[in-house]
Amino acid sequence: DDPGKPAFRLGYTELFVEDKTKQLSVTVTADEKEYRPAKAAKLAVNVQDSTGKGSASEVTLWAVDFGVLSLTDFHPPNVRDAVYVKKALQVLTEDSRLRIINRRVVTPKGANEGGGGGNDAQNARKDFRPLAFWLGSVITDRDGKATATITLPESLTTYRIMAVAADDASRFGAGESEIRVSKPLTMLPNFPRFLTVGDKATFGATVTNTTNKAGDAVVTIKSLGAGLAFTTTSRAIRLEAGATQAVTFDATTS
Repeated sequence: DDPGKPAFRLGYTELFVEDKTKQLSVTVTADEKEYRPAKAAKLAVNVQDSTGKGSASEVTLWAVDFGVLSLTDFHPPNVRDAVYVKKALQVLTEDSRLRIINRRVVTPKGANEGGGGGNDAQNARKDFRPLAFWLGSVITDRDGKATATITLPESLTTYRIMAVAADDASRFGAGESEIRVSKPLTMLPNFPRFLTVGDKATFGATVTNTTNKAGDAVVTIKSLGAGLAFTTTSRAIRLEAGATQAVTFDATTS
């Protein structure tokens, strides 16, 4: 209750200042926008500093199915923010040894994984990896440029190519682009699940023209076993650019 005792006031504020000199600009491009399954793609990486000058860097380069990334809206990590973290006015002591002790490795156990069955069709696509490729260390030249050639999987999808770069000056950056893997003509079969003697059924397929040009196509069907007779085994169709059309064939079992 002493009105004359010493007193003081303390206040502070926080100002955020962006240091662009620690940021790298990363661009990754492919030699084409669209590819066929299992084809080779040539990728080009360009890394520049905040002044637009090329920077010799180490780049991690990878590509993932866009459908998988969409589940979590994943984008390349911002390594700069992870390294130059915001620090509070405090003292903090941490020990990373617990993270090493508690590390878990999840691997398949038991017999082979399930799946498969049925006869393998000729020229059937088999490589459906969601991770198209992973290049852990791509070294650019003094101008910040590098190239890499990879072989794509056989999935008909869009892949997002992602790149994260770092250089000797502790500068970081990331970039991304997208490519598409498709076939000019796709066909989705539509067959009955089961048949018995004397049944009449409709077999068919949904045919899609994925190109930007119209064209003609001939769809044929053939029974691989006895007891199935088709009224016709061939149909000619006209498909406009990007159009989809159902083609059907009537059959009788005996």
